Amino acid sequence: MSPYRFCLFVAALSLCGCVHSPVPAPPEFQLSTDALQQQYPATRTTGAAHLFAHEIVTTLDEFGRETHQASGGALLLKESNPPIHAKASTIVITPNFAEVHGEAVVKKNDRLYIGKDDSTKIIIDGTAIKPEGPHLVRTIAAESDQQKPSKLEETTISTTQEPVIEAKPSSRREPKKTTQSVASKSTSKTAPSAVKPKANPPVSKPASPPATKPKALPTTDRARLLELMRAPKDP
Repeated sequence: MSPYRFCLFVAALSLCGCVHSPVPAPPEFQLSTDALQQQYPATRTTGAAHLFAHEIVTTLDEFGRETHQASGGALLLKESNPPIHAKASTIVITPNFAEVHGEAVVKKNDRLYIGKDDSTKIIIDGTAIKPEGPHLVRTIAAESDQQKPSKLEETTISTTQEPVIEAKPSSRREPKKTTQSVASKSTSKTAPSAVKPKANPPVSKPASPPATKPKALPTTDRARLLELMRAPKDP
């Protein structure tokens, strides 16, 4: 393969990757009707279609049917199944369909129909989307993908980060562990020893008084007593 053809092949692959890469939907598509009425001064409602714009001109055809042409930036919300959102500089709602002109964005389900230039026209007929002219069809990026910064943003953020200031080591030296150990040893040596409680002296029992022996009764000589009893008494 020649270098020229190789370059064409690489360019074609790059274009295919750009076409099929998911893109985020406009944030206005997430707003409610009340929020859109506060953002756009002019509003029209025809059936299930709600038109919001900075300026809306309404005309009647020969049958008395209304046609609304919004300009200066407009947004269309069609409450169909599935719902359809459209954003463009000019949106026209006819009795039969709606037309989105120029570099517009139309959302249906998970697809975005994007007009590439002013000659593009996207027709919304019921729930059918019919692009005419140069356009792109993209898949809507998921919310997690929308929150991720692009490569350019990541590069900008990394280059604008403030320099990290390294803390200089302090000139004060920390006390050595050996000094603390010596101090602890000396403290343990000089610390007064725990005073042991003195044992209470044994309580001496009171000495019991000596038992007094009963006095022995005098013994009686029975023989002597008999003699005295027998002896004759003096007159």
